[in-house]
Amino acid sequence: MTTIDYYAFYNCSGLTSITIPSSLTTICSDAFKGCSGLASIVVDNDNPKFDSRDNCNAIIESESNRLVLGFKTSIIPNGVTSIGYYAFKNSSDLTSINIPDGVTSIESGAFMGCSGLTTIVIPDGVTSIGGSAFSGCSGLTSVTIPDKVTNIGASAFDKCQGLTDVYCWAKNVPTAKYGLFYNDKVQDITLHVPAASLEAYKATRPWSEFGTIVGMNDFEAPDNWVTLTKEMFFLWDGSGADATPLFNTPADLNLDVDVASGEVVAGFSGVEWNMYADLSKYDKIVLRGKAGGNVRLLANRLVDAGEWKEITAAFSESDPYWDSEYKALVISLADLRNKRTSGNNVRVDNFVHLHAIKANWGATVNVQEIYLVPSTLQGDVNGDGVVNGTDIQAIINTIVEGKYDAKADVNGDKVVNGTDIQEVINIIVSGE
Repeated sequence: MTTIDYYAFYNCSGLTSITIPSSLTTICSDAFKGCSGLASIVVDNDNPKFDSRDNCNAIIESESNRLVLGFKTSIIPNGVTSIGYYAFKNSSDLTSINIPDGVTSIESGAFMGCSGLTTIVIPDGVTSIGGSAFSGCSGLTSVTIPDKVTNIGASAFDKCQGLTDVYCWAKNVPTAKYGLFYNDKVQDITLHVPAASLEAYKATRPWSEFGTIVGMNDFEAPDNWVTLTKEMFFLWDGSGADATPLFNTPADLNLDVDVASGEVVAGFSGVEWNMYADLSKYDKIVLRGKAGGNVRLLANRLVDAGEWKEITAAFSESDPYWDSEYKALVISLADLRNKRTSGNNVRVDNFVHLHAIKANWGATVNVQEIYLVPSTLQGDVNGDGVVNGTDIQAIINTIVEGKYDAKADVNGDKVVNGTDIQEVINIIVSGE
C-alpha cells in the first residue's frame, strides 16, 4: 500500500487504532474524516516519509517536520514546525492542544471544525495563519495571536461564535484576507492590541470592525521593581532623613491619561515641604509613557516655601535619561540627592523625598507606569556604583550628624552605627 485515498475511512467511528505501514507515501485529504473513536496512530519505524515520534498519536512528515494528521489524543511534539492542511479537521472531541514554540506556520483548515476547543494560544514563532485555520471552532472564547504574525488567511476564525476576546500582539497590523471573523458577532468581541498600535488597528479593516478595541501594555517589569502607589505618600513630622511619617494622606496618581501643563501626575500639587514619598532606599525611578511628553520631578524641599530639587526629562530617545532597553526614562535618584537646588545652591542630601511628578510647563504628558528600583549593590552608600572607603566615610558622616540614612543602614537594623562600617569592610575584603 502506497496511498490512502480521499474519504477512505470516512465515518468509521468504531475505528480505534491504525498502523501506517512502511510502504505508505501519500495520505489524501479527509482520509480519516469522521473517525471519532480513533485514539492511537503508529507509523512503522521503517517508513521513509512519515513518523509518529515520541508516541505523539499523530502522523508527521519526517523531512519537513510538518504534522499532517492529528486526532483528539494527539500531542504536537517538539521539532514540528508547521501544522498541515486540515490536520485536525473536524476533531470535535479535541478540547485542548499545546502548540510548541517551534511551530512557525498554521496552514489552511488546520483546526477547522474543532468545536470542543475553548481557548487557543498561538506560539510566538508563528508568522502566518492559513485560511479557515480555526473556522467552525464554535467553543473558542479567546484567541491569542503573537507579534510575529504578518499574514492571516481568509475566514481564519469564521464561525467562532463563542469568541469574547481576541489578543493580537503584532505591533504591525497583520494583513488579513476577507471574512477573517465572518459570522462572528464582532460587535460583541473585545480586540486587545499593543497600545502603540491602537490607532492603526482602528483604521484597518477587518480589525476596525470589532465592537471594542483596547490597547495592551506589553512591558513586564523585573520582579524586584516596586510600583509607585498613593500609599507611599505621607504627611511627615520633618523633612530630613530622620523624619517620621505621621499618617498617609491622599495623593494624586494620574496614570495613562493626558495630564496638562503644570498638573500633577503623582504626588501633591503644592510641593509642601512635609508631604512626600520617601524614596531614600531606592536607586532609580523608572517612568514609562507616551512619546513627546515632558515631566518634572520635584523633591527635597526642607522648609515651607523653601528651595527644592528638580529634574526634567522627556519621553524621547534623545533624552539623556532615556533607556532603550526598557523604552522608558530611568532616572538615578542619586542625581536628585546631588542636584543643585531651585535657587542654584549646592546642597548634597542623604535622602530623596519625592513631593510630586508633574507635567512640564507648556507640555502635556501621559505617564503610563512608574516603578522604583531597589539598590542592588549592598554597601554602596554614596551611590557611585562601587563599594570602597568613600562609603565608610559616608557612614561616619551620617553618624556624626546624628541622622538616619537608609542607604547608610547597610545591615538593615534601622540604626546607623559601627556595625554598618564593619559590614562595608567585610564587603570590601570579600570582593563581592
